[in-house]
Amino acid sequence: MRPNAQNLLLAYSVVMTTAIGISLATTHAQSRPAEPPVLTVQQIRIVEPDGTLRTVISNKARFPDLIIGGKTYRHPRDTAGTLFFDDEGSEIGGLIYGGKMGKDGTSNNSGSLTFDRYHQDQVVQLVNVDDAKDHYSGLKVVDRSARPLDIEGWTNYKAMPDGPAKQAEGKRLAQADPAPNRLFVGRDNGDAILQLSDGHGSPRLKMIVKESGETSIQFLDADGKVTKTIDGKS
Repeated sequence: MRPNAQNLLLAYSVVMTTAIGISLATTHAQSRPAEPPVLTVQQIRIVEPDGTLRTVISNKARFPDLIIGGKTYRHPRDTAGTLFFDDEGSEIGGLIYGGKMGKDGTSNNSGSLTFDRYHQDQVVQLVNVDDAKDHYSGLKVVDRSARPLDIEGWTNYKAMPDGPAKQAEGKRLAQADPAPNRLFVGRDNGDAILQLSDGHGSPRLKMIVKESGETSIQFLDADGKVTKTIDGKS
């Protein structure tokens, strides 16, 4: 059967429509900027549509100072990591980490994930410290007051020269805003430990499993003296 003019016109329309569609799709794909396979930056800031800061990922050189209540406080931190901010743009925790080999051949390695109380400091911390003095890792829970932290006081204290005046000021600030450790569970110099402390930060109960396998439960008084021990042999 010989194709009539109407069939030829229909076929021509289908071919042209398809060709135009392919051409447009190809042109759009070529005009779209290619996604970079690697993004290399020194700092990334995540903000809300109104500009409120929510997260900062940064290297050491650009790590932010402390931001609370819309005010920035000088707060040097020799670390890289991520900071979290609440709905008001105040710091509310973060993830920091670092590590290097010292000139004396001793490694200094640490990492910390913290969550803060409102306008206060950390109340929950997942931490690892491995240096010349300490070798521990675990979970800490700290009591913090509902009162805002005296940030200006602590900032001025850190800038003071070492000496009796600085010691006295540090003691005053600590008494005005106590932060007792209440719980630690983790490893400390080879021993697995569960430690519970009172509202003054004094350890009152310890469960210990030594690296050698020895086990014990210790009860302590407010002065840190062991009043009773239950060991695995009892």
